[in-house]
Amino acid sequence: MAAFMSSPLMTRSPSLTSLAAVTPVLSLAETLNVSPPLSPPPSPPLLLGHRGSPYTYFENTLPSFLSSSLHSDGIEIDIFPLLDDTLVCYHGKGNDKECGFMIDSHGIDISIKELTFTDLPKAILPSFGDKACEIGEGEEVEIPRLEDVLERFKGQGFIVTVELKSDNTEKLLVDLLKKIAYPLSCITVSSFHHPFLQTVKALNPLIQTACLFNSPLPSDYISQTQEIGASECHLRYDTCTKENVEKAKEEGLKVMSWCSGPKRMSEEVWSDVGNEDEDFYNVILRTGVDKVCVNKPDLARKVMNKIWGDNN
Repeated sequence: MAAFMSSPLMTRSPSLTSLAAVTPVLSLAETLNVSPPLSPPPSPPLLLGHRGSPYTYFENTLPSFLSSSLHSDGIEIDIFPLLDDTLVCYHGKGNDKECGFMIDSHGIDISIKELTFTDLPKAILPSFGDKACEIGEGEEVEIPRLEDVLERFKGQGFIVTVELKSDNTEKLLVDLLKKIAYPLSCITVSSFHHPFLQTVKALNPLIQTACLFNSPLPSDYISQTQEIGASECHLRYDTCTKENVEKAKEEGLKVMSWCSGPKRMSEEVWSDVGNEDEDFYNVILRTGVDKVCVNKPDLARKVMNKIWGDNN
């Protein structure tokens, strides 16, 4: 079912093997300074499905979000504005800062921002390499409107982190949240482009915002977050050391540990954990973060139940 279920330690490509021969493979627990016998925090973090539950259904789709909701406290969604100002849930080809291109997923050499909602293709290419679930030949996968997703979860106390991937998104999002009266206590707006968050705050100071940071983590991540007026910093999982988390919390910030997409996660090698396996979650859940954002929310919940009991 899942293209990336096996541990990267078990399936190293020749390039990874060569790299490992030169570069020592590190322990994730030691890197994050949470090696045993460190006890887990007294209470569990909130659990979010990264783009839903991408090992079950195609990422950033309503079925993926609904699947995640069976196990998680919330979801993380990537959004783009279309030509007709519709906000849709999509990531596409590109890195965390520049993406939205449809060539790999749909075979169209265009950015999703150049289309209207009625123009959106539905057939995902089976050869699309950044998927974690099986896609059949010609299988249709609906790219959902953000409005439809939020309406589906409104009133359930379900947490939604909306990541802004493009400019010209801020006002559209703020207006949409007002239009559908989505509880702002359940919404966090995040972005690697921190000025986007300033615009959101200027439009509605009540909306919670979060500065996203990749690896390597800049030394001034706390001051960057504070200068933007954000209440949260979202750090890549491998930079969520116990010390980094504690420093942010001492400044009154909430911290989320996030995982990259399934393809990149499958390529990362640690000496003590596999590709988002139980050992992996056992490590990242002990750093003291307020939230974790993962690609396998069902497995993460299973691990959380073992640590904190079934009612966590």
